[in-house]
Amino acid sequence: LLDPARKAPKVYEVDVAPRPSDGDVTAMAAGVVISTMQQRTMETTTSPTLPCRVERDGGWRGHGGDTLRFVLREGRNRQIRKMCEAVGCEVTRLHRLAVGSVEVGELEVGGMRRLEGSELAALQEAVSAAAAVSISSSGARTRTGGRGGGAKIAAEAD
Repeated sequence: LLDPARKAPKVYEVDVAPRPSDGDVTAMAAGVVISTMQQRTMETTTSPTLPCRVERDGGWRGHGGDTLRFVLREGRNRQIRKMCEAVGCEVTRLHRLAVGSVEVGELEVGGMRRLEGSELAALQEAVSAAAAVSISSSGARTRTGGRGGGAKIAAEAD
């Protein structure tokens, strides 16, 4: 689910200041150029972000700010903070709401919870679908037959 190659949607609620213009929100959704450090090679890459969904949440407006909701399928280091910075906004609060079909809910920082049966089933389905396309040791994409050969999830359902 967290593998960047699988492009699972990640949903965030973000407080920013000052309030971005409609054009800024549109620009972030279309993709803005940011620089990120590649963790494995320690090289800096400057490139546009992939298009994503960015919309006003209608929430916090304290001190001239706004609350935005981002849905990303890309996960670059500090991506949302850098996207907001690119349009002249500072992130004052960032909260992940969901990854794929799993909603965080009211978890405390560092907390965890058991997955519900429907969440577990959705994860198992997503992993099975993703396992149908695997990368061979040569880097070529290959298809596997059926459900075998892919990642497995072991978890308890209530």
